[in-house]
Amino acid sequence: MMRFEETAYYRAALVGLQGDLPGVDWRTHEVLWHEQRGDHAVVLASTDSYSSRFEYVYLLLTRLDDAWFPAQQASDSRWIGYDECASTGVFMDISHTSSPTAQRVRVKYGTTQRDVEVRDGHVCLVLWDVDAAEKDPSVEFLEVEIGGKRSPCIVGSLPMTAQQFGEAHLRDDDWGWFEVREAKTTEDRLRLVMAVVEQAELPKDERVLGELGAGPLEDMMSDWLLDQLEMRVPFDAKLRLVLSQIRMEFEPDHLQQRLGLLVRTSPG
Repeated sequence: MMRFEETAYYRAALVGLQGDLPGVDWRTHEVLWHEQRGDHAVVLASTDSYSSRFEYVYLLLTRLDDAWFPAQQASDSRWIGYDECASTGVFMDISHTSSPTAQRVRVKYGTTQRDVEVRDGHVCLVLWDVDAAEKDPSVEFLEVEIGGKRSPCIVGSLPMTAQQFGEAHLRDDDWGWFEVREAKTTEDRLRLVMAVVEQAELPKDERVLGELGAGPLEDMMSDWLLDQLEMRVPFDAKLRLVLSQIRMEFEPDHLQQRLGLLVRTSPG
């Protein structure tokens, strides 16, 4: 990819990347991706906003008579039409990942799959000529290529493996908690929790492990969760610590009894 500063649309993009939308108070922090196709170019950037709504900004530029102009800027919409009445446009998406730069991630959108390269901790996806009726396609991350081999992504919404997510959560648990809380399904939430448990070390990570029990696992407490945990018997010391922090006194008696039995079959 050509350096952003060397592109013909660099100066026009600087104008378009200003935080001039109503109610916006942010500055562009870093350009993550840019590309040109014909008379259009796009720039994807992060901002210094504290609001998740304005965490990223997407910019479409148009070339007219060899001069570039910022056509439209968006932050809470990932699809931008080529003009005000356009039936087609460009779809852009940015996802954080702990996968190293230059690793490739397999992405599925609709019925199409493609490989996207990781850049500076982000996976940036650009789809040209997306119909307005399909302007919010479902994006699913499938695999990460590591050392020439492909490993499955831990969940479809995150472009990283289970090991990568567990390690990333332990480095930055504020980010990790957000991803656990926003997981699309209970199954995904449990996968994320167990990935952290797998990568944690005692006694260094006691606090994080305890919070996993008192937080997401406590919220998920049910017969379904105990069915999943039963498949992991006998529990290791890390999982016993997690489970010890779940406040079971507010749960039905049969759940208390089931968990107690599972813990007793995994002596420390």
